[in-house]
Amino acid sequence: GRGIERETLVGEHDLLLHTKESTAEFTKSEKCCFSADGTILKEGVDVGKWEYKDDCFVALTLGKTQYRGVVTPSWRMYAGAEKGPVFSMTAISDTMQTLWAVGRFAAQ
Repeated sequence: GRGIERETLVGEHDLLLHTKESTAEFTKSEKCCFSADGTILKEGVDVGKWEYKDDCFVALTLGKTQYRGVVTPSWRMYAGAEKGPVFSMTAISDTMQTLWAVGRFAAQ
């Protein structure tokens, strides 16, 4: 395939769940680990599942909420973060809740 390989997604991600509320402050991301066995761990606790297919499509379940989306190569360029290649994940649930995640490519 031409997309990102599944094993590239295994590891730690900054995960952000957007809320439906309008706030003056940004929602904070949380560190989560996407395990090779398809589980999502937060501080070592199983909080969900993830699947990846066709080099770009992702399905996640966090609690009882299911999300579907895509993974794409990106570039981290923000102040305060180490610049370099990353991958971004964006997904949406049936209830229109959105999720975003970013992870670093493994060292070559």
